Amino acid sequence: MRFTYAGCSNIGAVRRENEDAILMRACENAGLFLVADGIGGAAFGSVISGMIRDSYAQWWEEEFLPHQSELGFSAVIQALKEVLSQINRKVIISYGEMEAGSTITLLFIFKGSCVWISAGDSRLYRARALSCKQLTRDDTVANLVEKPHWARNASGGQLVGAVGIRNTLEYSIGTDVIKRGDRFFVCSDGVYRFISSRKLERLLLLPCISFVPDIILKKVSNIVEINGAGDNYSMILVRADNA
Repeated sequence: MRFTYAGCSNIGAVRRENEDAILMRACENAGLFLVADGIGGAAFGSVISGMIRDSYAQWWEEEFLPHQSELGFSAVIQALKEVLSQINRKVIISYGEMEAGSTITLLFIFKGSCVWISAGDSRLYRARALSCKQLTRDDTVANLVEKPHWARNASGGQLVGAVGIRNTLEYSIGTDVIKRGDRFFVCSDGVYRFISSRKLERLLLLPCISFVPDIILKKVSNIVEINGAGDNYSMILVRADNA
């Protein structure tokens, strides 16, 4: 695999602290990319997002890289899930339920396949050929099929799932096979709330021949800033090609 990628994390124009964290790692056969967004209004948001970033960075260096030649795709998925469960347990033990938390959207590309794991409302988009698709679903009140009593008067954007808020961790997971020229965009809600879907898709669908991730991220950042940048905003753009 060959990876072309870039990422950034910004405080925005309103917040006093950046509670987002990003991680980007790549080697010959694999790439790990994640965005974590500490929950606004909850204590220690930046601590939890940083814990997610650091835990996966440690797993990459100590567990994955030394043994990657021996691992199959299913074993990698299981390991990624176990790291997330360990983080959730650690947060609950340290802070208790509903006291601290973070979203996570993680993309792992390995030997021509990919898996994504998501909890909260950070997102993963995939641009393939002439189409752009959101692969994750926001874990918010608006997307609940059946609303419990506590959610009836809640705002549609209120989170109902994230790392560290409940003892039982709920998350979404998906897999796919990489196709030539696939581009993936991972971002916190501070990005997509301040840029229209049409403009974002247009930028992600720029012709592959002119794919320069730093330039595209700069264009997205400029639009977010023009529209007020009312939250921390973080994003990663990566193109994966079979070498």
